[in-house]
Amino acid sequence: MSYIRQIISKTLTSTDFARINSDGYAGGGGQAYIDFSTTLMSPAQWDGFFAGIAQKSQRTHGSAWTFSVHSLGASFSIQHGQTIYQRRPASISIGSQKLPANSKSGMRLNAWNPSISGFPDSGGVIAHADDVPPGLLDGLKVFLIRTSDDQIWAGWTRLGLDDVADNELRQLLTSQGGLFIPQHEWQFTDEHPQWPFLSSGGEQLILESLQVEAPDPLWDETDVLTNPEPDIAYSIQAVRKRNQAAARSVRKLYDSCQVSGLDYAFITKKGKPYLEVHHLVPLGLGGADAPHNMIVVSAHIHKMLHDAHISQIDLTKITENKLTFMINGEAHLIKWHPLHTQTILPAVF
Repeated sequence: MSYIRQIISKTLTSTDFARINSDGYAGGGGQAYIDFSTTLMSPAQWDGFFAGIAQKSQRTHGSAWTFSVHSLGASFSIQHGQTIYQRRPASISIGSQKLPANSKSGMRLNAWNPSISGFPDSGGVIAHADDVPPGLLDGLKVFLIRTSDDQIWAGWTRLGLDDVADNELRQLLTSQGGLFIPQHEWQFTDEHPQWPFLSSGGEQLILESLQVEAPDPLWDETDVLTNPEPDIAYSIQAVRKRNQAAARSVRKLYDSCQVSGLDYAFITKKGKPYLEVHHLVPLGLGGADAPHNMIVVSAHIHKMLHDAHISQIDLTKITENKLTFMINGEAHLIKWHPLHTQTILPAVF
């Protein structure tokens, strides 16, 4: 278990939001940054945050730090080559934060990408700060966390003071931004993307009313029920704990079945297609409870994958994010989101 060493936070302004959601193609791709005032966080504090884990260089107005970053809400992804730099004497900026769809140079962190993490969505391109929908940014903070194992994690939250039980963390929420060094020992977790803080004993540091989350239709229960491990007296309570963070991260990448395209059973109350997460190698047969062993499919395809004759699925044969396999002798195609494919290649080679 890693611990939180430092946090950089910022209350996102309508100007920030307009910059990163404007049309980079129309304006040449400029102003794709999120600014941090040097009055809130000095260059020396940035130096301390990145000490030993970022490549430092010099630009016209000051330092630049290039680093790798993980994203809460997309826990299987890591983005390399992200740069924070002193854009002018009064501000240090996270650059290239337009969405890839809006700019050829868009490199939005996955934690702040609406299609991946559920980050607030403008619903389209924004031309000016005045065009940001009312209420969209209420209570919205973005943050970077440095953990005790020297990883950088990006995330966001909308939790308010009434939601948080820990007094020190309540101070974090009241700040407009800057560097925060915990005085208590907090564990880090990626299982709660909008609030990755646990006490030293592993308890969530939010009010009890927020700790129960309605389950999504994700679980591939038959992976364990159909293939119980030997020497286990089986009951529902004996099923191993699922990697909910990984399953949620994979599920958020897809609005349709990876095998049948647009095929799904119905639209849920949340307005999303009903889809399920399937483990290619069942957990009861030693399959990994990790993104590279998961695909998102309709309920119909999911049942077929368990009960029909399925050919061997060799992930090393994936080409251009696609792989052909057979169901009852008929060819079918699995299509992966590129971010999902990135988790597969290191795991199978």
